[in-house]
Amino acid sequence: MPLPKAELQPRSSNANVAKVQAGVNATLERDLPQMLGGAFLTGLRFNLVRVTLPQEVQRSVDTSLAAAAGVAEARAKVDQAKAEAEANRARQNGYDKCPACAEIDKLKSLPQGITVYAPGNPDAVVIPSR
Repeated sequence: MPLPKAELQPRSSNANVAKVQAGVNATLERDLPQMLGGAFLTGLRFNLVRVTLPQEVQRSVDTSLAAAAGVAEARAKVDQAKAEAEANRARQNGYDKCPACAEIDKLKSLPQGITVYAPGNPDAVVIPSR
């Protein structure tokens, strides 16, 4: 049984920062007058500028993100291989239906400048033109 896919959803960190700021501002507006015994501070706004994680935590976050990127890359390679296999099956099906088309494509794929082409002959000599 295959493992379930761990889906990563990109999220806007700006939206999260805005939510934190709004929450802190609402709390400040409500709590400061109660704590200070009056509205001594007005128009106070909290702005979250940058979050710095402890080095070990940041390293873990970086490792996790790199692993997730590796998984996404591996999945993309699998999808690409499946698409190429499907294209090859379709191409082969076309060649089975049109052997002359297969020969034409074979001749088109030969390198430029070949003067002798002897398919099926193990003693064939290919001589490039000068």
